Amino acid sequence: MVIKMDELFNLSTLNERAKELECLYLIDEALTRDCLDDILMEISELAPRGFCKYEACTVVVVLDGREYAVRPVAKNSDEIRADIIVDGKMRGYIMAAYPPGTFQENETVFLPQEKKLLNAIASKISNTLYIKYYQEYFDNRSSWRTIIELLQDTDQNLLRHICEKMIAMLVKTNHKLVEDILIELKWYSNDYQGEINYPQEILPDVEIIELSNKLFSKARSCFSDEQIYNFISLWIYQEKTYELIKVVNNKNSDVRVIAKALCQYSKAIKSNKIRSKSTERWLLVELIRRFMTDNPRLIEYASKYITVEDFCQLLDRIICSPNSTGKIGGKATGFFIANQILKEHIDSQPAFKNIKIPKTWYISSDELDNLLYENGLDELHEHKYHDILEIRIYYPKIIQTLKSASFSSYVLSQLNQILDETENKPLIIRSSSILEDQIDSAFSGKYKSLFITNSGPKDVRLKSLVEGILEVYASMYNPDSIQYRKERNLLDCKEQMAIMVQEVVGCSVGPYYFPLFAGVAFSNNELRWSPRIKREDGLIRMVMGLGTRAVDRVGDDFPVLISPGQPKLTVNHAPGELRRYSPRMLDAIDLESNRFRTISIAELIKEYGNQIPKLNHIVSILKNDFLAEYNKFTADHRKDEFIVTFEGLINKTDIISEIKAIMSLLKDKLGYPRRGSHRRRAGLA
Repeated sequence: MVIKMDELFNLSTLNERAKELECLYLIDEALTRDCLDDILMEISELAPRGFCKYEACTVVVVLDGREYAVRPVAKNSDEIRADIIVDGKMRGYIMAAYPPGTFQENETVFLPQEKKLLNAIASKISNTLYIKYYQEYFDNRSSWRTIIELLQDTDQNLLRHICEKMIAMLVKTNHKLVEDILIELKWYSNDYQGEINYPQEILPDVEIIELSNKLFSKARSCFSDEQIYNFISLWIYQEKTYELIKVVNNKNSDVRVIAKALCQYSKAIKSNKIRSKSTERWLLVELIRRFMTDNPRLIEYASKYITVEDFCQLLDRIICSPNSTGKIGGKATGFFIANQILKEHIDSQPAFKNIKIPKTWYISSDELDNLLYENGLDELHEHKYHDILEIRIYYPKIIQTLKSASFSSYVLSQLNQILDETENKPLIIRSSSILEDQIDSAFSGKYKSLFITNSGPKDVRLKSLVEGILEVYASMYNPDSIQYRKERNLLDCKEQMAIMVQEVVGCSVGPYYFPLFAGVAFSNNELRWSPRIKREDGLIRMVMGLGTRAVDRVGDDFPVLISPGQPKLTVNHAPGELRRYSPRMLDAIDLESNRFRTISIAELIKEYGNQIPKLNHIVSILKNDFLAEYNKFTADHRKDEFIVTFEGLINKTDIISEIKAIMSLLKDKLGYPRRGSHRRRAGLA
């Protein structure tokens, strides 16, 4: 194979870029350490990795006259520097150097990208010093006077912001007091009221130190020292929040940088007795827009039930490349919001305490675009515009093409972290596209969800996980999903596919792993089989085993239909009908053959009936055209005829009423009918 020079150049450029990003990522980790000396020494060791000739490069950090270096710099070295500036004052510098003779005379020693890298590292050090400098004062709970004096010496812009806030606070409490101060400073004009139709005079500049002294000495007549301290602390955190919002809005911001800044903000705000609701709402809306949705209606709902602190947990579970701008997708957004709503209502609904949320990770929606670009598969963007027959013909090839693609090293390293937390626990890989689970486009069953056993050596598990994710990506190009989008005029919308990776809830029975029961629930019932059932009574499609067979009826197999508002009004009554329209097959994960299997429920009970927990909740026994309760002491697993009815579940547990309460709550809080999936671990009622 012949590689062209421009391809070699592009490959070299990408490799250098990857080195720089990896270097910055490692430095971000180093900056989280507590000891400043350790941080600077570690940066000296890590920073050369971003330079062209790593082994020859030496990096030295100098701060306040103290030098941090892994090895000394040779005499007459080629050097570049970047200043470390904190609050406008130069505190030191970071320098990269090569020994003489490292490069030929006609070679460029330092590339422009390397100079930018060094400036970026210097900026990160400066920001960290700034935060640590102020944190020392706030952690000591110094008096408000100390903070004002500190700001007078170090940050008069921030001091001006605090003075403006205090003026606004005093105006509400004692307008005359503020008026006297401003007149004294010759910074007040009250010879008119309302709008005027001629230009106003420019007021003279206020000497900020004089203003702050007068303002805060007078403020003591209106507020206690503790109140003033709390106000100042809040306004400082609020000002720092503005910087955080800028980071969130910046498309080039690394998600890990946002997560780190967000957690620092959350810790700071928790230590304060008062908080700014407007600032928090602003930050929260920007986070929702950045990571979840641009839909104004959904933003409004989400902001009622999600907190800034919740995003710290969410961002810790997002898998993406540096500078990702992707979202977690429609299904994941709905899942996350619903969980937060349920958590908020645990006190009023004690039954919600039984709900267990499986461990979940989110692959951001722009990783598919990154994958296509990095593997030269951009032509797949036009696939949706082909004739439907061509789409059907090419789809199998697309699956194989995508399963041969490779993720970036960043994504692979994060997928490895999932495997570290979930060893020998089966996983489900679920689609979560941007268009999915919307009010008018549910995409139910249009995209794949794949189960993997997650067993064996780690390299085998990683290969299985990666191939599963790639196959779910490929389902975005399947003819059914494209036809569905076309019918709803969504073909021209940019569809981005995010991914959810979750632990599978269930238990082992023989070689199989599955939940005791699973299904999908709807808050509105559009298939009412009795006039006594109302639309708002809802509908559950329930099956034994994995919930895949509950989404759509498969062949001549049927789910059990239950109306949560009227659970005892069953669809079928006669023994023949029950035999004909009950589930007969079960989907499970075969741990021995490492594959997804569909097995006969009758054969499973014959072989492993004694191992299936709570089987009395799931099946009834049909004898002489009479339906009897299952009794494990008298049942003959090899000879009796078992019918999946969920009679025990309906009559002897609270699970149906719990599902009804969940669906009613979500419908009420989100303002529109909801569809939700449910699974229950075997052994729980």
